[in-house]
Amino acid sequence: MVTSSSKLEKFAGTDFQQWFYKLKISLEEEDLYNTVFEDIPDKRTADKAVYEAWKEKDIRVRGFIIQALSMNQITHIQMATTVKEIMERLKEDYKLKGLASLYFLMKKLFTLRMKEGDSMNNHLNTIYELVQRLASVGERISDSQVMLTILISLPPSYETFSMVLQNTLNITLHIQVKSFTRGDEEKGRTSVSIRLSIQQPY
Repeated sequence: MVTSSSKLEKFAGTDFQQWFYKLKISLEEEDLYNTVFEDIPDKRTADKAVYEAWKEKDIRVRGFIIQALSMNQITHIQMATTVKEIMERLKEDYKLKGLASLYFLMKKLFTLRMKEGDSMNNHLNTIYELVQRLASVGERISDSQVMLTILISLPPSYETFSMVLQNTLNITLHIQVKSFTRGDEEKGRTSVSIRLSIQQPY
């Protein structure tokens, strides 16, 4: 059982390099540090024993890292499904400094494009995650900006839907993360729903 995480001061958004060094030492004590960099084995082709051993270590280290994060940092990693993804997202947000970090996240959000045939749920999940990550570093994206980002990012097959919303004067946007189902939690998935309240002028 991993116990060294209890020794770590929880990361709250500052001094990332120092926190990461302490995390590295704690993981090394548990012989788990290499999990941070391991490639994810393909479940379809990997040896079953190899895949199960990797999965067990990955779950342990994910729990280890989450215990070493303050609550306001969970938004950065709540949709990551592996240790490697968690660390990549934290590094993206905190290894870059100031405007560089803000530029990286905003560019990623505003240049995001959904391809024909892509899952709308996955696309909305990605937008929601980026909006939450920006909020956690102090940059709030308004509902109208989120809606415009969604409309701009849609492929040509959604043009009629997009035109209807563009010509609606008053739109209230609600983005909500649905609760995990047991199956979704095991797969590391969350679900985002978007509800529009549209008010036409009298």
